[in-house]
Amino acid sequence: MTLLVPFARQERGFKFPRRDSARPLKGIVLHETAGPSAASALNAWRGQSIGAQLLIDVDGTIIQCADLLGEAPWHASGWSPDHIGIEVACPVTDRSPYSKPQPGGPWGEPWASAPRLQESRMNGVDKRLGPGLYVPPMPEQLGSLVTLVQWLRGYVPGLADVAILTLDEGLMSDRTPRAGIVAHAQVSSSRTDGIGPLRHLAGYEEFMRRFNL
Repeated sequence: MTLLVPFARQERGFKFPRRDSARPLKGIVLHETAGPSAASALNAWRGQSIGAQLLIDVDGTIIQCADLLGEAPWHASGWSPDHIGIEVACPVTDRSPYSKPQPGGPWGEPWASAPRLQESRMNGVDKRLGPGLYVPPMPEQLGSLVTLVQWLRGYVPGLADVAILTLDEGLMSDRTPRAGIVAHAQVSSSRTDGIGPLRHLAGYEEFMRRFNL
């Protein structure tokens, strides 16, 4: 896992809004990109206000795309100003979540053997997805996600005690943004991403608690 220095905003052409420093950070929103690599996401964000502070590439490399405290890329509507966005590179799209991955990507076998999402529903979220297969994050990405969340809790003001808001809580798009770690699908009725990374993170933390590790 590698944490890269932030891209120069001028170099990449990002136009991320500034954060109101008087507003404390409340949590993290987990996303999955609609492209096969970090590079495709970075290109899509060029000249835009949309994006995320952190991006995890296919090999687990972590790319910092914005100032964690000073910038607020638009990634989850009203949750963006006080929640850090983490994007996981994944060829799953909001409008066509089961499109076939591009040739040459590393997802061929996991895609073919992935369980159907509708077999493990959660209130208001999985029900939207319908039948099909899901592209799970790569093991390297999941390892980096766990490490990154631990680092954010340890070093970023406001995130020390942030907890996972479980999938059982369902859709929260009609609620005031609250403290916690959530999937994008939980806070936007038109999105389906972030469920896989959130489930992995929740499973890891439950394992650590159960065995007092």
